[in-house]
Amino acid sequence: MKTRSACLFFVVFNMLFVSVFCFAQQSLPKIIGGIPNANSTSLYEIQVGAYSLSQNAVNNSNLLRNNGFNVIFENYQNLTRVIAIGIPAREIIAKLEKIKRLGFNEVIIRQDRRNEVIIRNDRRDIAIPEKQSHTVEVIIKIEINTAAISERVPNRDGLTEDIQNLIPINILEAIEDLGIEINEGKNPPNIEGTYFVNPLQLVKNTTGGNIAEQWNKYVTFSEQNNTTLTIDADYIMQDGYDHGPMNSKGPGSFIIGEGNKFTVVVDGTREQGGYTAKTVEIFSGEISDAGIINYHWAVMMIDNNGNPLGDNVWIPNSTGYSKRDSDGFSEKVKSNRD
Repeated sequence: MKTRSACLFFVVFNMLFVSVFCFAQQSLPKIIGGIPNANSTSLYEIQVGAYSLSQNAVNNSNLLRNNGFNVIFENYQNLTRVIAIGIPAREIIAKLEKIKRLGFNEVIIRQDRRNEVIIRNDRRDIAIPEKQSHTVEVIIKIEINTAAISERVPNRDGLTEDIQNLIPINILEAIEDLGIEINEGKNPPNIEGTYFVNPLQLVKNTTGGNIAEQWNKYVTFSEQNNTTLTIDADYIMQDGYDHGPMNSKGPGSFIIGEGNKFTVVVDGTREQGGYTAKTVEIFSGEISDAGIINYHWAVMMIDNNGNPLGDNVWIPNSTGYSKRDSDGFSEKVKSNRD
């Protein structure tokens, strides 16, 4: 009787173990790279996908961000990787379960060296009071991987959360390196209207190619909402070649600033010749009753979709340029045909 009971217990125990194991496997996505030891002090990253269409990458990154993940893009050949970064080893299982619930069925896990802190020992004698006759021999030097930090979102009080989610700090710093002033603050002036920018003069160019020195441009701001700090922005211009007018509209446009100074950040889609390109664009200036003082504009290319119209149209990815109204004033007009 004892033997039969023992056998029955063994069978039930194994069935429970198999059930629990299968449930655990089903709650996680397929994993490439393996799950790290929970006691590891390293940080890890989880790649949830690599997309040929940039909009798919944007949609999935937004899904992750809205569920508490810190997400970056990484270009690989003609694909855009979407990667959740800065994950402690002890949180990997919980994050994987969450990722599975969000609909991602296969992931890649790698050590996140973007956030790695390198510690080296430097032997040095330190003066100790006489009652402590020993010598301390180790001082810790800490070197921060600044390239890693540049891929994280900025922590600047004058930027809205939407802008911080839109622009990784390496892109923000690259835009500021173009010489444009970002007017931070959460009480911007009303800038609705259409403005004629003439002449729009090239200030700085990191594209490695030729950018038209002067363009005439009409820029329109509308639907400004100072509660949500959003705004619609679009413009039309002659690009200096034979491709005709070029338009830009932002599916996500945000405004910040204080007093009469403002900055508009556009998650932009540029269109020309039936093709589109993904950009981040910045518009800055100071509003007056008659127009914009010191209008300044910068463009960074995120995805040119392979540049189907040739190198004379879209600039290379991760490059940009800035332009400003060289006479310092952009007149307010009734429409872009005035």
